[in-house]
Amino acid sequence: MAFIFVNAFKSGLDARRSRITAQQGSLSVGKNIHINRGGEVEKRKAFVPFATLPSGQTKGLWATKNGIYVFGSAASLSVPAPIRYQRLTSPSGSTLLEVLSVDTYNGAPYVVAKFTDGGVHHFYNGARVTDWDTIAPNISDIDTLGQSISALVSTDPVVDATYDATANRITITASANNTPFTISALVTNVAGGEANSAVMSVIQYSTASLPQIATVDLVGGYNPSFDANESWEIIINNTPYRVTPSASGIGTSARTFRGKVYATVQGTLYFSDVNNPTRWTTTFTNSAGKKEDTFAGFESLSAQTGGAESLVTTAPYQGFLAVFARRSTQIWQVVAGDPSDNLPKQILDNVGSIAPRSAINFGEMDVFFLSDTGVRSLRARDSSNAAVVFDVGTAVDPLVIEQMNALTEPEVARACGVVEPREGRYMLALGDKVFVYSFFPASSISAWTTYEPGFAVEDWAVYGNQLLCRSGDDVYIYGGVIGNVYDNSLAEVELSWLSADRPGNKKKFKGIDIGCEGSWTISYSTDPTTDSYAKAGSVELSNFNLPNFRIGASGTHIGLKFTSNDSKPARISSAVVHFDYTETPS
Repeated sequence: MAFIFVNAFKSGLDARRSRITAQQGSLSVGKNIHINRGGEVEKRKAFVPFATLPSGQTKGLWATKNGIYVFGSAASLSVPAPIRYQRLTSPSGSTLLEVLSVDTYNGAPYVVAKFTDGGVHHFYNGARVTDWDTIAPNISDIDTLGQSISALVSTDPVVDATYDATANRITITASANNTPFTISALVTNVAGGEANSAVMSVIQYSTASLPQIATVDLVGGYNPSFDANESWEIIINNTPYRVTPSASGIGTSARTFRGKVYATVQGTLYFSDVNNPTRWTTTFTNSAGKKEDTFAGFESLSAQTGGAESLVTTAPYQGFLAVFARRSTQIWQVVAGDPSDNLPKQILDNVGSIAPRSAINFGEMDVFFLSDTGVRSLRARDSSNAAVVFDVGTAVDPLVIEQMNALTEPEVARACGVVEPREGRYMLALGDKVFVYSFFPASSISAWTTYEPGFAVEDWAVYGNQLLCRSGDDVYIYGGVIGNVYDNSLAEVELSWLSADRPGNKKKFKGIDIGCEGSWTISYSTDPTTDSYAKAGSVELSNFNLPNFRIGASGTHIGLKFTSNDSKPARISSAVVHFDYTETPS
């Protein structure tokens, strides 16, 4: 009797090819599992409830060596221990809407936050960084406002928006024919500023063959002393999209690197003074009343390329700083001291990031990030440290793109990555799925799988060796406090179709053996044209010294499916299919 022996699953998921042609041992489904250091399938741990926060009162989740933080605008708020509440106060008194970016500087959170009045502000350890009040009005103008609000409106799934700087006009087009939308626009002027207005016109109504088109003209002027804090608003189908001119000139992502904080603003990279994350101006007045120079400043990255793409985020790379736009990436040498020593080192066209919080350092060599084409990484080409873009996610990119297509653009932009601290896996939360990368080079393991925790992960935080995540007002801890808790979520594994390397020969499949620990149900199919499986049996330990699971089925291929929903650890190390040829092998 012949047999097929699958003794490793180190390839993980492979969505590049059909199941019938994929490599033996690769997975077509790998849900709620990962690949361990030995190349075995292993059930994931539980996402254990850790805390429930006051309903709708807080945003974000972050951890430093000093504790776990959430953020809000209420004057005082009681949150469950050991979580700490940090208040972020807008000058207008408006409510915190979203935490755009967080990093740690000298043990305290540095936060970029957006508020309901459209304002964006920076905070260090809860105190607003007021230097941006000086910087932002001088960066902002009608054009940056138009670009910002157009980009914001474009996140609505039913419309797309573009800005014409020549006419100061935003054109809003329905994403599909015969899909009308309601629209209005308004400006809340500030005393002493220009009498600005937003003039809206519908220039084409929706029909079966034409999309609806509307325009909003930005009418008036711009006085930085007053108009920076105006509120401009476009309302699509009762959903408001609100921006202040000053917000369009404030960095929306922040990263600590070599004693400074770096922030992306439109096409410009701003940086704080060294050892002072609250000082962003190039001069300041000291206690003696004299002006001093600082090491703060900015670099115009749009001047390095032919385009004027807005920057998305930054990440340390091989001692340099990688700066991502959506479709380009620049590598910069940045210094802690005199910024005149900053130098552009490399420009990578046609690849960038669409999700600021997806850009994560992985190991000593790579930066992982989510692009329009899937998960990519920056990696050194050779000893020169010149970067190349590596398609690390190629095996799951079809699944990643499928998930992105099922989400809205803002949901994709909120994708967030983290490196799990106990075993070093990269996890990318994208909607209600988590794409998990297990990389153990000494064992030649490079494998993607997925987790489905039953909720959408909105934020990650690493506190010591604990991984926490947030969804809505609930905080979870992966694996529990000591990392050994499992649940009864369904772990599911489907192998690529097996043919004993003879796909043209018919076979009589007779039995299945499995090397495993924990509870697994085994199913099989010999028809690659359907997803219908027959149950072979259930097992809690390897059955190699026991009778195999008898089956009686014929075909050229066999597919195996393993499921487990026990709240205990479970893993699969190998599988054997016994068969006879029903015709002489060629």
